Order: sequence, then structure tokens, then C-alpha cells
Amino acid sequence: MIDPKTIIQIQQSLENADATFRSNWQDQANYIFPRESNITEHVYPGSSRKFDRLYDTTGVTECENMAIGMRMAMVPAGQKFFSLATSNTQLQEIDIVKSYMARATEILHEELFASNFILQLKETLQSLIAFGTGCIFDSWRDGLYFMDWDISRFQILENFQGKIDTIYLKFPKTAQQAFKEWGNAAGESVLTAMKEEKTHNDIFWFIHVVRPRQHRNPRLEDSLNMAWESGYIAVKDKKLVEEGGFPEFPYQIPRWAKTSGEVHGRGIGGMILPQVKMVNANKRDFNEMVNKLVNPHREVLESFEGDYNTTPGARNDVMELPSSRVDERNFGNFPIGKDSLESERKIIKDAFFNDAFAPITSSGPGDRRNELEIRQRVQESFRRIGSVDRIEGELFTPLIVRCFNLEVRNGVIPPPPPELQGQNLKVMYLGPLSLAQQNAEVTASQQWVGVMAETADFLPGVMDNVDADSTARRWGRVLGVNEEDIASEDDVQAKREARQQEALRQQALEAAQVAGDTYSKTQRAPEEGSGAEQMGPG
Repeated sequence: MIDPKTIIQIQQSLENADATFRSNWQDQANYIFPRESNITEHVYPGSSRKFDRLYDTTGVTECENMAIGMRMAMVPAGQKFFSLATSNTQLQEIDIVKSYMARATEILHEELFASNFILQLKETLQSLIAFGTGCIFDSWRDGLYFMDWDISRFQILENFQGKIDTIYLKFPKTAQQAFKEWGNAAGESVLTAMKEEKTHNDIFWFIHVVRPRQHRNPRLEDSLNMAWESGYIAVKDKKLVEEGGFPEFPYQIPRWAKTSGEVHGRGIGGMILPQVKMVNANKRDFNEMVNKLVNPHREVLESFEGDYNTTPGARNDVMELPSSRVDERNFGNFPIGKDSLESERKIIKDAFFNDAFAPITSSGPGDRRNELEIRQRVQESFRRIGSVDRIEGELFTPLIVRCFNLEVRNGVIPPPPPELQGQNLKVMYLGPLSLAQQNAEVTASQQWVGVMAETADFLPGVMDNVDADSTARRWGRVLGVNEEDIASEDDVQAKREARQQEALRQQALEAAQVAGDTYSKTQRAPEEGSGAEQMGPG
């Protein structure tokens, strides 16, 4: 049973415990992700204060460019970025299972790309990179629907396995929005605000809690007996406005990197923040130096009348010459300042893997590498991104599995065949970034097979250690080959049996031809004068 007062207390306690994180996030938001700057500082919508600290936007642009690049590298537009399979490899070779998985993969891609998935995913990835933690909610509203949530809105808890299984999400709604969502159950404060039009847009806060259900009857399929308990609480009225449940955890919360003992992740934004601040300060000083060089301050004689005009081509009528002079103090070294600023910006760009996601623009003038060399450089850069497995495990895999289940429950994808009942769904990733990470396995396997082949002449039987069929299938999947293009074990066996039968038929034909030739030769008359003629009947 969800007790509203207890939920409000827990949420406030967790928010207070995150105070250090929230302070750091505010700092990172100010310099790297200004859109999410309402964490510990309140900035009104549309206010220019979100950018008033910035003299240099390298941190902001590079974080956004990396988020866009990762989205394109993990979920290339219009292309399949994953395929569905079962963890049971023997079942996967059955034609009906392979056909069902291929069709389900195709439908799920169509539904994901038709939804707001791509738009919200970019926001989640940007938060993940900047703060180290992202959050996206997946649900069904006449189709798949996704909602990214700002880092300031939620508190999370882990289970004993280190997986996030509880979220307290605090969010605002206007009275009109809340009434449309929950009607008379929205709370007395909302109902009072709805009585007058001028208070329809008053803001009210709500908490959505989702956590494992402690007591349930698994034989019942209603929302109050699902594996995950869900409740919406009106904070002002301390009232439970909606109670229900989910079969799967609906919030996917990836973390870039995680320190032992901490629940929240740590992102590139936190690591590179000192450098971003330094570049910002140096750009401010650089701007001041340039302004002094372009329009230096002057000393003007008292005998000069009016304002001294410094615009190009300006004329100043003076009483005596010279009437003014440039202050001779040192304004700084422009070339050194410019080079220093560019060098510091490059450190930030490298931290955000600019060479991986913008290989052409990051090459610089005079770079003469060809397309193959640039592609190899990108592959190497992709392999340096060490958080791909965590992003797949905490974001994409649970999201795809839940979306598959949503599609099945809503009749978009047919129910699985009996062979798949009780089987776990397996997601294999086909995006360029995922394949680059997996390519190391193929490279090692190829080298191993090559070594075996080279030693086969003096180590007879060494190639027996290579499972050629399994290796070939794994290479195909890692390299992104469509599952339908990989022959099943039954198809491979049928092809081999057909070749064997054809070889036996050819051998039989050749043997028959040899026997026929021999027989025909024995039936011919001996040549005149030959030994056979002399031995013949006289």
C-alpha cells in the first residue's frame, strides 16, 4: 500500500542526500548543458541567464555534438540498429523462430522510428554525457511514447545487484493539466484552482514513485498485482491520486561511469568541467585583450572639447596637436593568447571524442589521410569509448525488451510461437558504434584461425579445434549481417547432403563410364598380327 506522506518524506530525504551531486550538476549545467540549469538555481523560462556565464561555448557545443554523434552511431536513422533473438541458440536455428524474430525486429523498428523515440533519446544521451546519469520513460499512448526527464527531477535507488529498481520523480503540472489527467482525483487544491479561469495555470507538484511490489498475487494480471508498484501523489494535498503497476520497470536510467558506493553516475561533463571553466575564463580575458588592442583607452588633454571619436575614419577637431595618445601599457600578446585558447579547446574536444564523431572537421588543414585511413581512425576512436556496454545494458536492452512487450500486449506484434514460451529475449546490436566495439572479437578470432591454418601442415588435426559453423555465424552477426541472410543449421546440413549426393552420383557415373569403356574394349576383334589373334581359335 502506498502511503502519500511516507513517499513525500522519502523523496525529500533522497533529494537532500543528493545535495552534493545537485550542486555539481548545477555547475556542469551552467557551463556544459544550460538547458537543464534549473537544479539548485531557479531560472525562469526564456531567461537569458542560462547563458550569462558563458564567454566560450566549446563545452556546450561539444557535448551536444557528441550526443548527436552517439545517437547516430548507435541508432543510425532509417537503419536497423538491433536484431532480436533468443538466448537459446538451438531454438534460434528453428525456421519458425528465426522468421518470427526477423518480423518482430522489423515491426519494432518501424514503430520506434514512427514515435518520438529519436527526439527524446538525444536528450537522454546528452544528459548522460554531461551529468553521468540519464532518464527516459517508455509507455504506450496509442503507440510507443517516450519522455526524457531532467536530472533535477528524480531520485533513484539500486537493488542488491546494483540495478536501479526504484525511482521518485517529482514534476510540476498546471491545474488544468492535472485535472485533465486525473479529473476529480487530482486533489482539492487542483479542484479549487479549476473553479476560476485565472488560476487554471497555477502550478502544482506531483511525485511518481515506481518500485518493486512487495506483496502481490502473480496469478492475477491486474495493475495492482504487477511486478512494479506505481503511484502518483499530489504533494500539496498529500494525496494518492492514482495507483497502478507495470509488468516491467518503465524508466530506463543509464549511467556513463559509476563509482563504488554511489548510485548516480559520473559523466564526461564532470571530468572536463575544470578545463571548461578555465577556457571560459581565458576567453573572457582574451576578449578583453582584443578589445583593448582594437579600441585602446586614451588620455585626452583637458583642452579637447567633446567626446573623442574612435570609429574608423573619424575626425576630431582639436585645439592643439597632439591632443591625445594611446596608453603605452602592454595589452597582451594576441598570437600566444589565440594559440593557447585553441590548445585548451582541443583538450575539451578530445574529451568529448570529437575525432570519432566529426573526423573530417577535426582533422585540420593539411591532413591528407584518405577515406580508408579516416574510417580506421573512427573505428579506433569508437573502441576508446568505454561506456557502450553499460549504455546498452542500462538503456537500450531494457527499453527494447519493454517496447517489444508493449507491442505484443497491444496487438502490433503477434504473440510469440509456442517454441518461445518462457524463453529470454536477446538483443544484438548492429549500430556502427556497437559493431566497432565487437569488431575486436572478430579480429582476434580471425587471427586465431589464421594461426591454426599456418600450423596445419606440421600439426595435423589442429584445425579440428575450430568450430567453423559457429565461428562463421558469430562473424556474420558481429559484422551486422541480417539474421535472415545467415543459413540455419538445417539449411547448411541440407546443402552438404545435397553436395554429397551429387558427388556420389558423379562417382557412380564415372565408374559406369570406366566399366563401359572396359567392356567395349574386350568385345572388339583382335588386331591383325597381334598376340591375341594368334592365341585365338585356329
